[in-house]
Parts: sequence; structure tokens; C-alpha cells
Amino acid sequence: MMNHTPKNFLSSFFLKVIAIITMTIDHLAAFLYYFGIFTDESVLVPLRIVGRIAFPIYAFLALEGALHTKNIKKYLIRLATLAVVILIPSMILELGYGESAINGNIFFTLIAGIMLVYFFRKPNRKIWYFTLPAIYLIVYDILFSYMGIAIPQFLEPMYGIYGLATILGFYLGRIVATKYVRRSLKRYNIDNPAFTETREFQNFANIIECVFLLFIQLVCYIIVAIDPQLDVLNQAVQSYALLAAIPLLFYSGKIGYNPKWFKITYYLYYPTHIAIIALVMYLIAH
Repeated sequence: MMNHTPKNFLSSFFLKVIAIITMTIDHLAAFLYYFGIFTDESVLVPLRIVGRIAFPIYAFLALEGALHTKNIKKYLIRLATLAVVILIPSMILELGYGESAINGNIFFTLIAGIMLVYFFRKPNRKIWYFTLPAIYLIVYDILFSYMGIAIPQFLEPMYGIYGLATILGFYLGRIVATKYVRRSLKRYNIDNPAFTETREFQNFANIIECVFLLFIQLVCYIIVAIDPQLDVLNQAVQSYALLAAIPLLFYSGKIGYNPKWFKITYYLYYPTHIAIIALVMYLIAH
């Protein structure tokens, strides 16, 4: 009998490559516009649309890493180190030169989401402080988006509540898929704990997680329709983040190619490529 289960051919390695490429395209467009080198929106907007694919994939991979890591504290320390690497130059530029080329810190958001997920997985009053970064994101968005209070951009968590919701959405999608499958197996008296490691389950989990991504985007549409003042992410462009569902649907659940050099490159690429692009654009503009 032929197996008609769709082939999952994208390992986390390929998802990382897609995230890196789309993010780089996005930042090239952003810095070209920021420095006034190229401002034709008919070209830049499509590039920014391509860049919307990056964050959902980064959020998805960050969650996958947190769920499978053997040491969550070391995992968070790596993210926190990168957050500081972005924070220091952003603070110097904004406070010393009045420049704010780096619009928010993506690692604030990733850390908040991962810590909140960990708290939900192992609810314990002793780790109540794991909820603090998420509370910070929520308070920041309320103060900045709704109340219009000016806050230094170097303290801004990129994507804010939307970013936090995206990480939680992927996590809830995985929980829903797992519970549904286990109940279905139990209903038919099938005892197969390893089913969650199969390709069939991965297909199902991918679909449910992408449904949650769609749901989050729909909620954003509704919120912005009710109060356009809250459209801080420009939903006309941000909605294209749904394109990330295409590669995510084909995720295999496997790590794939992952030598040490690539691990280091993946973590260092974000701050490094921003520094290089910013420097090159500055030299061109001046």
C-alpha cells in the first residue's frame, strides 16, 4: 500500500536558512530607507513583505529549541547574551547620538515568550519571575501603543504583544495537536506513546500550529479595525507573516545539518549582519 502522507523535507537547518535570508532582505530594505539611500516604496515594500516571513520562523525555532533543550537556563543565557549585544550599541546610538536605527530588540521578545512557555509547562510559584519579561512586553505595548508615552527605543521589545502571542500560539498549537492525537489513540485502544515522534503527527502538529498563526493574525485585524491607533506593526504589511506557514507546514521535526560552526553562525548572525549593513549604509550615505 502506498503511503500518501506528505513528505516533510524541511529540517530546522533549512528553516534557519530561510529565516536568515528573509530577515537580511528585510533589514537591507529598512536601512536603505532609514539612511535615505533608496526610498522607492514600490520596491522597498515588497522587500519588507518578504521580511515578514522571518519572525514567525524564528519564534517557531526558538520554541522548538526551548522544548528540546536539556538545560533551559543555558538556553536563556544564550538569548540574553545576544539581547545585551543588541542593547549596548542601541543605547549608545540613541543616548549619545540621537539615532535609533535599530527598532527594538527581538531577543527581549524571544526571551519573554520562552520563559512564559516554560512557566506554563512547569507552573511553580518558585519560578514566578519567569513571567516578568512577558509582563514587561505587555506593559510596554500598553504605554507606547495605547497611551502614547515616549519610551527609549533601545528598551523596546520588537513585535511586543504580537510577538509574544506568536510564540504562545505555536506552543498551544503543539499542545492541542498532542492532546487530540493521544485522546484519539486512547479511544481506539491504541497504546503508542511514540506516535508523537512520527511523520504523521508532525504533519498534523504543523497544520494546527499554522492555524494558530492564522488565528493570531485575524485577531490583530479585528483589533486594528476597532482601534487603528493600535496598528503599530502596519498590519497591511505584517499580515504577510502568514507566508511563513508555507515552510513551517513542511517542517520535518528534525535538526538536520547542524555542525558547531553553523550553531555559532546562527546565533551571531543577527547582531553581526545588522552591524555590517548599518556601517555600509552609513558610509554610502555620508
